[in-house]
Amino acid sequence: MLDKYIEDKLESLNDIPTLPAYLSRVMKALDNTDIRAKKLAELIERDQTLTAKILKAANSPYYGQIKQVSTVELAIILMGLNTIKEIIIGMLLDKYFSKSPSYLFDVKAFWDYSIFCGASSRVLARKYKFKLAGEAFVAGLMHDLGILIIVQSFSHEFSMIKELTENGMNLIYAERKVLKCTHSDIGAWLGKHWSLPDQLCEAIQYHHSLPGEIEDGELSSQGEILTRIVAMSEWFASDMGFYNWTFNSSTPPLFSGPSEINKLAGDQIFEKRSWMALLKRDIHKEYQKSMEFNPAPNTSLW
Repeated sequence: MLDKYIEDKLESLNDIPTLPAYLSRVMKALDNTDIRAKKLAELIERDQTLTAKILKAANSPYYGQIKQVSTVELAIILMGLNTIKEIIIGMLLDKYFSKSPSYLFDVKAFWDYSIFCGASSRVLARKYKFKLAGEAFVAGLMHDLGILIIVQSFSHEFSMIKELTENGMNLIYAERKVLKCTHSDIGAWLGKHWSLPDQLCEAIQYHHSLPGEIEDGELSSQGEILTRIVAMSEWFASDMGFYNWTFNSSTPPLFSGPSEINKLAGDQIFEKRSWMALLKRDIHKEYQKSMEFNPAPNTSLW
């Protein structure tokens, strides 16, 4: 739960980016899966910056188009609604990554980790047959965004958290000791601040909570699936060497982990060890594609 002092300070900060009115309208339009590409393109084309970013993304090597994509309508048809949502979220995240002080924090390693978790979440969403794989990517990408807010806006407290974790304390326990809340609480606050879908905010909020710690009714059915996916993506990040932005090697408590992955493997025709190796290969391939499509902030795409 978000501490009242922290919430009041967050509300007073001027450097927390808000979702501009035109982006809010686009995001609401994206939630309507029946919207026509032409109608959505007309809405997007009212803003030159968003238009330019979408066309640049559509013409990136990720999509491998032979002919240049020159209209937003064609870009939407090519990339899909979820990718447009990812681009909008990326525009907002860029503000955080570009402002975070590098002397306190390895911003590049955290960006790589965030992209990996997004890619892993997308692959796991397909395994779960979760219909919103693009939303899973966004959840994985921004599930630990609260850490960047702590680094940027609570730097003194972050230094104290860093010292505690360097001495062996778990990150979640260290945050609770210093802030009386966690980066998950802060990240969920931001998700609500941006009017993101409930299930996405739930995944951000609860991915470090053990199932027995969550009261009945706090998690929707879609939120529970997405929370499992995001928690497993963090487990894979730790297992595959992408958790190196932090200050010790221990992974905080997670809503789900290896036991849940074993359940996924239960119905496979492959031996579990082979299935896990194939899954990791798929995740790494998706990560490489995502890094090509989502380069570090302040580089060519954003």
